[in-house]
Amino acid sequence: IFYPANHCELNFIEYFWSRAKLYAQAYCEYTFLALVQVVPEALGNVSNELIFKYYQQILQIMDAYRNNIVYGSDDFKRHVFTHYSSHRWIPESQLDIT
Repeated sequence: IFYPANHCELNFIEYFWSRAKLYAQAYCEYTFLALVQVVPEALGNVSNELIFKYYQQILQIMDAYRNNIVYGSDDFKRHVFTHYSSHRWIPESQLDIT
């Protein structure tokens, strides 16, 4: 797998590691033996659903780059991050019905 240099936002494994490090920081006593014990727990604590969500977000970021959308712009935020006003209703513009 080839990833461009300095583009960790395109590697969903970085998101996985970040979540595992967050768990390790919260539950580690900051000794080597405690770290050896907590790292496998941290890796197992990241759910498959969350890993899949990270992967889906990376695909959206790649699609934004393919469409020449500048990172951090309002168009980029609209393209990558979907915000709904209600969990019960999705706007028709967001439905992909063909």
